[in-house]
Amino acid sequence: VPTGAGRLEWKMARILTMAEPENAHSSIVTLFRSATSQEDQMQYLLLLRNAQHGWNQADREAYFHTLNALERNFLGGDGMPGFLQTIRRDAVATLTDAERTTLGALVETNKTSEKLAITRSHVRNWAPADIEELLQTKPVDLKRGERLFREVLCHRCHRVHQQGGVAGPNLTAAGQRFSKRDLLNSILEPSSVVAEKYRQSVILTTSGKSITGRILSTGDYRSPTLRIQTDVLDPASIREIRKAEIEDHRTAPLSVMPKGLVNSLN
Repeated sequence: VPTGAGRLEWKMARILTMAEPENAHSSIVTLFRSATSQEDQMQYLLLLRNAQHGWNQADREAYFHTLNALERNFLGGDGMPGFLQTIRRDAVATLTDAERTTLGALVETNKTSEKLAITRSHVRNWAPADIEELLQTKPVDLKRGERLFREVLCHRCHRVHQQGGVAGPNLTAAGQRFSKRDLLNSILEPSSVVAEKYRQSVILTTSGKSITGRILSTGDYRSPTLRIQTDVLDPASIREIRKAEIEDHRTAPLSVMPKGLVNSLN
């Protein structure tokens, strides 16, 4: 296939979707099933999200399997989870009750990934006072480190190379930017230093409501509303508040990263 042909196929698929939506389905599904790159997969997931006819069970399962895999392991920035969730919402809206029942957990968002529950046994309450002990030179086992990075749930919010979430800072080059002491201190005392981008705000409204979350930039400071993401692990958890209703606005002192995530490690 010549370089760039995929993009031509995207354009042709979009035109076919607009011109003959009922006949377009089988052709786009064929392209979707042969797609291997993230770009191709997302294009066809997007084009097929509103299709209500022409599906069979195998194609439906393939669609949501691909969507689930992208949500767990995607290349992209902070906006990607919300984009994928929009695709899921639209696709699920086309399902009949019978189809939802048959597909079961495949069509649900990955709620289990949003629960910070470590199954490892408690070992020790690590504290900043233990940093000197931890800094002692020891053999490095990168494979074991990668496994533990997942077992203590660091990957829920942090990305290393192409793996992990985007709710927290990307740690791919953290070892080149910070000392081991600084990294250990941030792990053991997450609230000691919180990058501005990841700070939470506490909003008190004139009606007495208190809302905590991350303020999202809309690109228009003149907007009469403020958008707040109340759960960093759920891109759809967005509330809009009229600025005129805000009585108090302050920065939350605590990081959303819990203390003690490494207390199951020796």
